[in-house]
Amino acid sequence: MTWLAIEEPGMQAFILRLIHASFNVFSLVIGYRLALLAGGVRGARLSFALLALSWLMPFISVRTFSFNLALPFLLGAVWIARYSLFSMKRASFIAGFVASISILLYPPILVFWLPYVFITLFLGKPIRFFALILSTILGIEIIHLLVSHSFLINLSEWNSFIQMTGIRPWQVNFQALRALVILGLVLGPPLGFFVIYGFLRLQRFTIRMSVPALVCVVGSIFSVDPIGMLVAAFPFIVITGSQSWMEVVEKHLKPSRQIIYYLTVGYFWIFNILLLVWFSTVAPHKQEIDFMRYLGKKAGYQTVWVEQTSQPNSQPLPRFYCSQKLSIDYLRNADKLPAIVDSSNLMHKTAWVIFRGEENLKNRLLNVYNLFPALSFEAIFRPGITERYFRQFMGLPSGTLILYYNDYYKNSSIP
Repeated sequence: MTWLAIEEPGMQAFILRLIHASFNVFSLVIGYRLALLAGGVRGARLSFALLALSWLMPFISVRTFSFNLALPFLLGAVWIARYSLFSMKRASFIAGFVASISILLYPPILVFWLPYVFITLFLGKPIRFFALILSTILGIEIIHLLVSHSFLINLSEWNSFIQMTGIRPWQVNFQALRALVILGLVLGPPLGFFVIYGFLRLQRFTIRMSVPALVCVVGSIFSVDPIGMLVAAFPFIVITGSQSWMEVVEKHLKPSRQIIYYLTVGYFWIFNILLLVWFSTVAPHKQEIDFMRYLGKKAGYQTVWVEQTSQPNSQPLPRFYCSQKLSIDYLRNADKLPAIVDSSNLMHKTAWVIFRGEENLKNRLLNVYNLFPALSFEAIFRPGITERYFRQFMGLPSGTLILYYNDYYKNSSIP
């Protein structure tokens, strides 16, 4: 953004967040139209409010940047596919291609889209089913060709792409159960739990969206990243749950109980507005950003070696916030350490050694002693208080970064 005379990384990130927030307006509009197709106006309005006030989404915004871009395409694909189900068959090709864009932007969406397409076959629409499948695959191949100048021809490439969805068969992740509780809290208790109850009712008029969303919920139990998969299902849980719950309110609740319900709605607005003010000021991944800004204040070329064996699935450090040129290497598996010691000269090439997480730190320091025998403690970077409590509740690693300086580092060894 130098053409705007904006060079400070924090301000650039702020502008990017504004762009993403503006992009979400499309998601709200398309989501509202889709909710109208799935049910009545009152349910559509409730889903619109819940999607607009999902206060946890900014908190996990590093993860949801790509999802924010993918969501309008996903909602648009579902809307077009629903339209093609009863009228134009050819619109299924458009829906599949639009869905391929969302899948490439956020691979966990594939876990939602495949069941959604297969339900078309169960509804007795084989032509539309094959149109959706073929156009989705063709769209992925064409976009991949335009971006990387190659097709996803090899099965190994498709396998690695599918692994990006986060699924690991037969390995249960109990964090997903906590994530469901978080989802109910996101929607504002007790109304959020009412909406989840409505979603689980799997009503006939919303089943084409609710079943794929339920597949994502179940799939999150077998996912390395349960939050990521629940995020993919989130808008459809809201849309189908809102419509189903409003049917309960209108047809099954007695007038005396409806008064209690409307009291919960008032509580929902007060509770969510307060939370929205709080979470809008939360800085997610604060410790990583602080670390990168710390390196940005150092002069010259920076080399970093990251030991993250206690949390190997962590995302790469956000080098965007460092204004200096730097090189970062990661150690995710402790078993690979002996080979690194024998084949490298990192001792004289690495300036900074950082440990991700405080878990078992003493043993991890001893493990890297042969590689870096002279480390001096430099600084420690901790998450914000909200993220710390969130990590404790979810049973996640602390996320703390412990920085050491390598005393054997020589500037002359840098090419």
